This record gives sequence, C-alpha cells and structure tokens, in this order.
Amino acid sequence: MSSGKTEKTRTENALLAPCLSMNPLKKEFPIFTNQPTLAYLDSAANTFCPRTVLRAQADYYEKYPANVARGLYPLSIEATEKYQAARSAVAEYLEVSPEEVIFTAGATMSAGMIAHGLRKTLSRGQNILLSRAEHHANFLPWWEVAREIGAEVRLLELDADGFADPEDLRRKLDDRSAVLALTHASNVLGGVNPVKELFTLAREIAPQIITVLDASQSIAHGPLSLPEAGCDFLFFSGHKVYAPGGTGVLAGRAEKLRLLSPLLYGGEMVATVGEKEIVYKDI
Repeated sequence: MSSGKTEKTRTENALLAPCLSMNPLKKEFPIFTNQPTLAYLDSAANTFCPRTVLRAQADYYEKYPANVARGLYPLSIEATEKYQAARSAVAEYLEVSPEEVIFTAGATMSAGMIAHGLRKTLSRGQNILLSRAEHHANFLPWWEVAREIGAEVRLLELDADGFADPEDLRRKLDDRSAVLALTHASNVLGGVNPVKELFTLAREIAPQIITVLDASQSIAHGPLSLPEAGCDFLFFSGHKVYAPGGTGVLAGRAEKLRLLSPLLYGGEMVATVGEKEIVYKDI
C-alpha cells in the first residue's frame, strides 16, 4: 500500500474512532464493520439486523432446522420452543397473551389478513374510516374490500399538525361505521397520532366499531401496549425493528381474532378434516 493510501486510511480511522466510542451500539451491527464510514438515515424504511439476530437465524439453520409444532423429535421440539419463546417475548412487550400474537410476512400481509379476514362480517352500506396519512399497506386492502362488498370509505382530514382530526372523525362516524384503521405514526410526517383518544371517541359514537392500528413506524421507538392504545388489532413489520426481512406481527384481542376468516388454508390450522366437515383450530 502506498504511503498516501496508508495516511488516508489512518485519517479515516482517526475520524471514525470517536463515532464508534460515542455509539457502541454500532459495533453490534456487522454492516458498520463492513462499511465503517456509512451514515445510514433510512431506518424508517428498513433497519439493519444486529449480530444477535443474525446469530439466532444461523443457529436455526445449523442446529435445529425443523418444522415448528409438526414433530415430536428433538429438533422439532427445540424449534417449537424457540418459536414460542419469541412469540411470548412479543406478547409481553405488547401486553397481550401469546395466543393473541400471529407471526406474518410483514405489515402488508398483516393488514390484508385483517381486512380480508373481516370481509364476511362487513356488509353493503357500512363505512370504513381511514386517515389521509395512511400508508398504502393500510389503505388499499380496505379500499378493495369496501369496493367488493359495497361499503363506503370515508377519509379523515388531517389537522394543522398532520394528525387525524378528531372533529372530522366525530362528523364522519355513525351507526354504520364498521372499521377505523389508523397509522400510529406517519411514514412521511413522523408525528404520533393520538390514537387512544381517537379510538375512544369512535367507540363512544359507534360502539360496534373495530379499531386497527398500523404501528409499523412507531414500534421501534418506545413501548407499545395494545390495551393502552385502545385498539382491537395492531400490526407491524419486523424489518423496521431490527428483525429479518419477511417477518411481521399481527396482534389482536382474542374475541376479535376469532372474527377473522383465514386468508390462506392448509397445514396445522385444522383440528379435523372429513369429507363433509372441516373443523379449524382455535387461535
């Protein structure tokens, strides 16, 4: 290596050292080892996986690569125990029971599971309320379901700060309001909606309403309790909270989860299968 390149490397390392000492968490992310001068400002779209997550993935493939809940042999038992431990950890964080947590492929799949899962409970003439700040993942599924069944989509206006306007919500709620689906934090504006206030208001006017929270942008930034948020369902993507891509969570109150029709069929979702009758497992 030439003396010029050596000096440049020393200079870069000298500049980098204070950054690493100021933020030891960076050492937990291999991306910064491979790209030490990287300044990443897109975590709202996608976060990096820390070593612990990458190691856990590798452990699965190297030590117990078996189906979950599908076998009584040691590998399957260990895989099932690890899976249920992860489910319990998420449930504890969200203050729900493990049975109220469903792992999905991400926020888009979760929103689709809720919207299409509730389709049979919705009817022509009802209305679904969304804010103008919704991500397409929490907008398009409801729009399509409403179009298919003849329901109305009512869009809530935003106030001067970019939040769903409570007064507009009050005006647009009625006894035919079936669903209120809101983002907790906008992926564009960044502010946190007063969702508990909005969901409480909705239930005062329309007690039958089902409330849905898109927590994709807020989940990484502080505690989030489903009961405290006041919603029936909440969902988020794993890749926005340091988990691998292709992962997500749908959590819901048990009595509301039972309203959902399956989006996909097969595997371990059935209790019995007969020629004339199929009985599905409880949640």
